[in-house]
Amino acid sequence: MGKRRKLSDLTDQETATVVNLLKRFQLELDEDDEDGQEVVHALQTVVRKFSELKHVPFSDATVLTLTQANIKVEVLEWNSDGRSQAQHLGGKTAPNALSLDETTKQIGYIRKHIAFETEAGCRILINAVMLHAVTNLDTSATGVAIAPEFRIPYTALDSGGSSYAGAVDYLMALGKPSVRDAIVLSPQLAFTDAKIHRLLTCSIYEAKPEKVLPALPQVVMEAVIQSQRFEFTTFRGCVTTGEEWLFFIYNKNQDGPGGSASYLPPIRLEHDLSGLPLILGLLYDWIENGQQKTLKLCKYPN
Repeated sequence: MGKRRKLSDLTDQETATVVNLLKRFQLELDEDDEDGQEVVHALQTVVRKFSELKHVPFSDATVLTLTQANIKVEVLEWNSDGRSQAQHLGGKTAPNALSLDETTKQIGYIRKHIAFETEAGCRILINAVMLHAVTNLDTSATGVAIAPEFRIPYTALDSGGSSYAGAVDYLMALGKPSVRDAIVLSPQLAFTDAKIHRLLTCSIYEAKPEKVLPALPQVVMEAVIQSQRFEFTTFRGCVTTGEEWLFFIYNKNQDGPGGSASYLPPIRLEHDLSGLPLILGLLYDWIENGQQKTLKLCKYPN
């Protein structure tokens, strides 16, 4: 017997096919037959259940989506010394890792030769920043794997109503070198192990060629669904153009469905790259503490 599937795992096409078959079968039943009437009633209930399930791509998420999912949005505040701590953290270079000078030079080449009007162009800049971060977080005990285009299958919200699916541009996974290597070899195969997330600290990143703030609902819903699938209560993430970075943290409510998404105002690389150490410091913190609700560099609003 194959693996059992949830209703939320069905695609729109599969759902429509099942509903049409049930309706055709219902029309062929004799309504005067008492047993048939019971079957018709049962079929109507099943059809209604299928019809109520709405599949939504992450890219369609809006502020209204967050409201319907009972997710409150709020702005984080820097600690008094949070920015300086982040800049200091991002300015350090680990042994055998990319240095700030090397990454600065690489970003200069990217800006000179790459057009940023499309997401593909933006990703080249994002990749340079992320590569600097993961090389500096690599140790003999832990390492970071980047899983691009990490697919999330249709998953129904715990609160019901709709299911969501799509691809996350980047899943960052911090764990033992052996687990990192398995993910780098094949994320799809590695995540067939339903318990692998227990060995990892995860965060997600979405690339956008334009302003980052309008894309916040999309990446928050990605975090909501991914935290639900991994049974995490906290999930950190970021949406970025490469030049502009918006970091956020999602925390699930302890007493019921929904939660809160708290974000820092967008931070820019700046023309002279003066914002790079600050962004790298936050990136290190987000990758290492993806499931930690307690914040080190900033704080929740009162």
